[in-house]
This record gives sequence, C-alpha cells and structure tokens, in this order.
Amino acid sequence: MKKRIIALPLIAGVGAAAIAGTSQYAGTQTEGEYHRLLAQLNDLTPLVFINEEYASGLTTSAAVTKVLLSRTADAEVLFRLQHDIEHGTMRMGTEGVDVGAVTIHTRLHEQDVVQSSELLAKFVDDSPFSLKTDVKYTGEINNHLEVSALAISEEGVALNWSGLTLDASTIDGATLGKGSLGTLDFSDESSAGMASMQDSQFTMDVQFHGDQIYTGTSGFTFNDISIVSPAMPVPVSLASIEITGASDLQDDAVNGSSSVRLNGIKSPLPLNNASLEMQIDRFMIEGIRQYHKLVSSFGVDVESLSAQPDIGSALISAVGEMFVPGSAIKYAIAMDNSEGEVMADIRLAMKDGSAEGMSGEPQKNIVTGRDLINLLTLDGSLNADTAALAQTPLVAMLGGAGDFVTVTEESITSEVSLWGTTLVVNGVELPLDTLSGGMLDIPLNDLMTL
Repeated sequence: MKKRIIALPLIAGVGAAAIAGTSQYAGTQTEGEYHRLLAQLNDLTPLVFINEEYASGLTTSAAVTKVLLSRTADAEVLFRLQHDIEHGTMRMGTEGVDVGAVTIHTRLHEQDVVQSSELLAKFVDDSPFSLKTDVKYTGEINNHLEVSALAISEEGVALNWSGLTLDASTIDGATLGKGSLGTLDFSDESSAGMASMQDSQFTMDVQFHGDQIYTGTSGFTFNDISIVSPAMPVPVSLASIEITGASDLQDDAVNGSSSVRLNGIKSPLPLNNASLEMQIDRFMIEGIRQYHKLVSSFGVDVESLSAQPDIGSALISAVGEMFVPGSAIKYAIAMDNSEGEVMADIRLAMKDGSAEGMSGEPQKNIVTGRDLINLLTLDGSLNADTAALAQTPLVAMLGGAGDFVTVTEESITSEVSLWGTTLVVNGVELPLDTLSGGMLDIPLNDLMTL
C-alpha cells in the first residue's frame, strides 16, 4: 500500500508530461507512435515508462504501460496506465494508408484500482484521473486532463482538495496550455493547526527538445495561502506564491531564468515580500542531455550511488560538457519590509575563450580544485537599507563583520570577487589555499568520495 500512496500523487505529473508528449502518441501506425510516446515520456520526466502490453485492432487498440522510479533491476512498479485508443477513419497518406483522427483515453489500470481501492475511495470520482487526447487530421493534439477531487477525514485530520484540470494543445512540437491546480483545505484537531490555499493556476508555452529540456515559458501561481499553528504566535498568510521559468536556445546552448516570489507576507517576521531568482547562460544542450542520462541511471538510494566507484569522474565529465567557457549561473535574493529593501546576488562563470589559458576545452582537463578555480570568475554584492535590516537580528551579525561589510546610517554594502585562488571580500583578500586547509591540490574525484 505504501508504494501506491506514493504513486498516486505522481499521476498528475504523469498526465502533464503526457500532454507535452502526445504529439508523438497517435500517427500513421498507432503502435509505433505508442512506443515513440514512451520514449518521449522517458525523456520528459524522472519516471520510467515501459510497455507491458499492446493489442492492436482495426478501429481500436489498447495498451498497458508500467511506470517505475528507475531502471535499476530491483525497481518496483509504481502503477500502470491503461490506454484505450479509438482510431478514426483511414485515408491515403504520402507513405500509404494513414490512420486519421484518433481519440485516446488514459486512466489508472484496473489492477491498480483494485489493489488501491482503500485509497482510491478518498477520491470523489470513481477514477482518480483521466486524460483525453484528440488528434486531428492536421496533426494538432488537444488534451484535457482531470484529477478528481480528494476528501480525507481520519482521526481528526481532514484534507479536502478540489482537484486539478489542465487543457493543452500541441502543434508542430509546441505546447500551449493552462489549468487550475484547485483549492486546498487542511485541518488537524489534535494540534489545532489549519492550512488553506485558494484557486491556483498553471500556464505553459513550451517547445520540447528531449531529455527534459524545454524552451519557452511556464508558471505556477498559488493564491491566498494561510497557515495557523499553535507553534506560531499569530497566523501566517501570503497573498500569492509565483513560480516562473523561461528559456531559449542559442547556438546549441540554453539560456534561462527561473524565480520564486512570495508576495504579501503577513507573519511575525518583518518581511512583506521576498524573491529568489536564478539565471543560467550558455549551458550546452548536449552536456545537459549527458548529465540527465547519467543522473537517471543512478539508483534512488545512497547505497546504490556509493557502490559506483566511477560516479565522481562521470559527474565531473558530464558537468564539463555542460558548463563550458562563457557559461555562467547567477542567484539573486530580494526582500523588503516597511523600512526598505535588502538585495544580494552572486554570479559564478567560467572564463570565456578569449581569456588567457582558455583556448580549446580547458574544462575537460580539470583534475584538482585548483584547476577548477583557475578557470572560474565569481562576483557578488550586498546592498541593504540599514533601517530595513535594523528590524531583524541580521543587523547585529553584519555590524560585527568588520571590514567584510561597509556600514553607514543609510546602507550596509559589500562586494565579493575571485582573483585566481584569492577571494576578495569588500577589499579584504582571503587566500583559498589557507581557507581550504591545503585541499586545493586533491583530485576532485577523491574529494567527492570522502
């Protein structure tokens, strides 16, 4: 039963992944397209999709897919999907007879329904989820995904979720979709705790490139979140949580950004809004593919990783194919309250090909930490209104940081940079040879196995 409980919440993600991949699901030969769907789903998600059974017919076909967490020999089947395929009329195509419009109904396999009957009884509808896919003659794919409402009430604990809906269209590999993530209410009589979230939304406008690589935009918005707990002196609420992502391809490299924003915070902390943003520049797409394939080959437990002696060198090699001269990653944090703002950022980059010693592919010759650091640049900054930080314990910590920060009545600032193996913080030089305790010359592969 435990694996069923873990598996069912993943169904919504499976359906969303299927929506992005169903352009490959139905085509001229239904069985061939079904197997191409599985290959695409294996690229789209961290789950593993394997065909268990396929039965073809003239007007209808049926298939069963088993879903696992990994490809390891001892991986358990999380659940199975049943696909009922209704063929449309046939027509002459460029390569012979083509199957026309197709409708595909996907649901949880009956075997899993029986074995998970106790848990499935908590869903309002008979089936926990359903996915309907309509394929037009033009190749356009329209999908409608529904995850049933859920109602649980046991031993003083109540959970009510209104369910999920998602509509998406795929044309020429591009998927445009939007949906509702529903409302959520939770309460626990024993602790007098409560939590709720009002109707929340999801949007996407993406192009799929394989191996979980997308370009385009996507976003989640969770509205009107509130939490009540005896452990907190007052209730905590947020007007919204926004999660966004955007990326594009340029010269076989991915550039992208993502962010998490907490808006309208009401809590005991002196904080009104907060955000975390990440940006990547020139991450090579083939390196990303290699990294994903390597990580997906790992088992799901720590013991299976430690049993692979070459894991360190394999990871270093994969990162070296992805993070190349000119690649960069940046993080930025911003917070504000009634007295002002606090902003901090840090950017780590590999020197571009015009820098001394950067010709060719120097990242593939990295052995030690010193080799790595000599290829990198690092820059960071802190800019805060003193009045804003004065409302928090951080002002005392930063006030005692000596020369590492500059403190005035109006602001607290600092800058960080990396020069070779010397870290410079607000003008103070800190040799990494000293800070690392002599570990810079140890092979990175050895450090990863310590």
